[in-house]
Amino acid sequence: MTSGRTMEDKRDAQILAEGFVRVIPFSIKCLISTVGSLCIVALVTCPALADSPKEAFTKDLVKLSGLEQQLRLVPLLAVAGLAEQQGKLPPELYNSLQRIVRDAFNAERMQRNVTKRIERNLDTGTMRKTLNWLQSDLGKKVTRLEEAASTPQAFKEIRALAKQLEITPPPQHRIELAQRLDSATSSTEFMVNILESTAMALVKALDAAQPTEQQVGEYELRRQIGTQRPKMWETYRQVSTVSFLFTYNTLSDAELERYLDFLESKVGGDYQYVVSVAMREALLDASDDMAKAIVQVMTKINRKGAHAVP
Repeated sequence: MTSGRTMEDKRDAQILAEGFVRVIPFSIKCLISTVGSLCIVALVTCPALADSPKEAFTKDLVKLSGLEQQLRLVPLLAVAGLAEQQGKLPPELYNSLQRIVRDAFNAERMQRNVTKRIERNLDTGTMRKTLNWLQSDLGKKVTRLEEAASTPQAFKEIRALAKQLEITPPPQHRIELAQRLDSATSSTEFMVNILESTAMALVKALDAAQPTEQQVGEYELRRQIGTQRPKMWETYRQVSTVSFLFTYNTLSDAELERYLDFLESKVGGDYQYVVSVAMREALLDASDDMAKAIVQVMTKINRKGAHAVP
């Protein structure tokens, strides 16, 4: 391979890494526009536990929670984000990436993975106690707000709100409540950990596709990504705060306090932990599949380019 071809490969790899660093967070936001709400957005109008096997109950939970619908949006959002890079990548590579993203973030496969993990790790006692809270008026209201905030249009409105709040900030006490929600749900930590792991899987795969003498190595890649963690943390803490302010805009301070009481309880904490872990593992599995497929495509393109050069 010529040095010119190597420089093109590095350029493509850099564009890919930069593009997916932007794409993945908003794909994930499809699932966790407010991570805490996913911990309580299930079980409304669900059949009695005593009358339903755990497997069937878990499937109903995923469907009735709205998680099934949100998972369907993930590949659509990922492909839409990738489209922002279309003019910067060779057509052959871009077309291959569209297919890879759709396959890796297949909604049905991700739903099966999430469902199995929830079924395996969530005890029925926690489900029953969560149901009691969800059947309250406030529980149902929170569910409706979360569903409304989990659409592509809502994401656009959240972005617009972020710009608006730079000019007209909300009352300080609302910001503090939103930040408590972030802490109670570990929303920022969840986002940063997912982003780090996804970025690492991607750049590691891209690095492996380069000629041996051009590879950076896993240790250096981890070091470079690690240096970005403080900046990512601050960025996604702000994203999370704005998302909470948008989603729960119509809730009173007293209602938010009651919601926090649930989230900060043992039942709420246990439930959201199981759901968050299930989502995280499913997303990381998808990211790993994506990275492996990208290596194959990049290797194929590299070889074709090498053969084309006299």
